[in-house]
Amino acid sequence: MIGRLGREGVLASVSATKIAAVVLAGLLVAAATVAEHLLDAPTVFVAGLSLASLALTGGPIIYEALKGLVRLRTNVDELVSLA
Repeated sequence: MIGRLGREGVLASVSATKIAAVVLAGLLVAAATVAEHLLDAPTVFVAGLSLASLALTGGPIIYEALKGLVRLRTNVDELVSLA
């Protein structure tokens, strides 16, 4: 990500879709926390909410990492994907 976000003008290219995905991911984490601690929801339900949040925020990183590996151009995305 640092390689992609290191260029000038990147902040202006953040779309409303990306912002909405981050907000939705945060809401899913909050919902998972409430479901686990206040509602005593089943573990499968809490894990589903958490995994949905992870997919929204981690999916693009993994996609960019794979795309970079195919093009033989590596950056921080590969390290983040492994972590």
